[in-house]
Amino acid sequence: MHQIAMSWLLIVLAGHLANALSYVVNKILLAGKMQTPSVFVFYIGTLGLLSFVLLPFGNLYPLAPVTMIEAFVGGASFMGALLAFFTALKKGETTRVVPFVGSFVSLWTLLLAGIILGERLNGIEWVGIALLIVGSIIITREPTASKTRLNSVEVFYIVLAGGLFALSYTVTKVVFNAADFIPAFLWMRVFAFASVVPLLLLPNIRRQIFSGNGERPPFLFYLGQGFGAIGFVLLNFGVDLAPSVSVVNALQGVQYAFLFLFVVFFAYFAPRILKEKFTFAIVVQKVGALIVLGIGLALVA
Repeated sequence: MHQIAMSWLLIVLAGHLANALSYVVNKILLAGKMQTPSVFVFYIGTLGLLSFVLLPFGNLYPLAPVTMIEAFVGGASFMGALLAFFTALKKGETTRVVPFVGSFVSLWTLLLAGIILGERLNGIEWVGIALLIVGSIIITREPTASKTRLNSVEVFYIVLAGGLFALSYTVTKVVFNAADFIPAFLWMRVFAFASVVPLLLLPNIRRQIFSGNGERPPFLFYLGQGFGAIGFVLLNFGVDLAPSVSVVNALQGVQYAFLFLFVVFFAYFAPRILKEKFTFAIVVQKVGALIVLGIGLALVA
């Protein structure tokens, strides 16, 4: 029993570690070789078609009309969420943007789950929501006014990203409840790709993708996507082994801790690669906000 407990815990921690690395790599790319969020999202949507390697393990058949619409909403809203998220990540600091988006994903998910799935909150979950709001306010503030403080535009993209991620996750759950996993998953990847194709109508995006001196994904892009995929698989495997999903979700704060440590490392030892401002007051503020957000996420999980 002890070995099983340790195994799922290590798997979940490894999943959060991989996700934290993915966020850091994405920020490095957005500050360097892939500075256009729309181009970034286009390549991710195209890369999603590799999911068809799963086809030998299932069948791709037309889903029910309502389920097909839901699959489109799930796939398209996910790509829209990525576009808003990468726009905010390009503009703001990683240790502020990622936890802030995570808190709004939880808030929006609870709201949409109540509307779409009929789920209701209990007293503890309301306390968790209050802590998420408090933590979000703390993490957007600077001890003193500076350029690293989140502005209203960045907050808008963060709130939008959280809402679209929550919509995608909620609708995806509905689709998986209505259809087999492989065809549902593949249709959502098809619709995700279809939703980014219109970006090619924009001359600047088309030029960045097809011109010889445009923004081509370097090896680091595929490495970052690989970390993200590994994190996704490990966390889902951890959910399967863990005593409850809530326990796994409650460890979300560990991911923010990993992220904070990685960013601090790069900020001090490789500032040309990843820049973030750290003073004693800012570190205390960010750590305090991450603790409040972590507790809030644990309560609403």
